[in-house]
Amino acid sequence: MSAPHHPAVVIDGLVMRYGDKSAVDGLSLDVESHTITAVLGPNGAGKTTTLETCEGYRRPHQGTVRVLGLDPIRDRKALLPGSA
Repeated sequence: MSAPHHPAVVIDGLVMRYGDKSAVDGLSLDVESHTITAVLGPNGAGKTTTLETCEGYRRPHQGTVRVLGLDPIRDRKALLPGSA
């Protein structure tokens, strides 16, 4: 029997703003385990902001981000290399 399937990264309704400017506006995305995923777009499209949110450097204004089923801000220590 195989283990249950869980995406490595789940982003649901992510909104990130800088003042009045929306850098990310309602992004939802699942990144499957054991895959390579590219994030492409023009300057100012919100790529870096999205990745920094997944890394726990920024707190979402709206929406949720989960990495390996954990909140990257609340569960930061559990996601750090060598902490398992």
